Amino acid sequence: MCIRDRAKTEEKKMKKKMTTPSNKQKGFVSTEIGIGIFVVGMLGLSGFLAAQFMVDDSNSSILVSQAQDTVKNLRTKYRYQGDYVGLSAAQVVRLNAVAKTMIRGQAVVNSFGGSVTFEPVECTVANACFSQTQPLLPYNACISYANGMLEVSRTITIGETAILAAGADEINQTTLA
Repeated sequence: MCIRDRAKTEEKKMKKKMTTPSNKQKGFVSTEIGIGIFVVGMLGLSGFLAAQFMVDDSNSSILVSQAQDTVKNLRTKYRYQGDYVGLSAAQVVRLNAVAKTMIRGQAVVNSFGGSVTFEPVECTVANACFSQTQPLLPYNACISYANGMLEVSRTITIGETAILAAGADEINQTTLA
């Protein structure tokens, strides 16, 4: 046998060894598959949570915008009445003072599913003011709502704490943080 033939034979054996998988591992180990599934799951979870935050943020913006518009509309529609006697959610719907997306029959519902209530309250003149109650607000939405409503409200109450606004002498900012 010639040296040249021997070299070719050795070369063929080496190529065969390099292309043939070893007997020790012919595929993925279950640990590798488990890690891959875990990584994909974590990416999916982070995407889901990011989407939830975006939806909550969007609902907060919608809530503030609709609440501000409702206050402005009620002030305009009740301007010549002198007071808010008889004000209720059904009356607000009849006056067309809320966005159509907030109306469920004769009820007014916010973007978080809470049933919004309206009622006259006494301020400097009997029944010259009204209250708007927004239930079921998450913490961040409550902060956005309070900050947004400072532009159109005289007083905002969160729980038992009053936040003065609209030209008042003092604003309790600690309840907004």
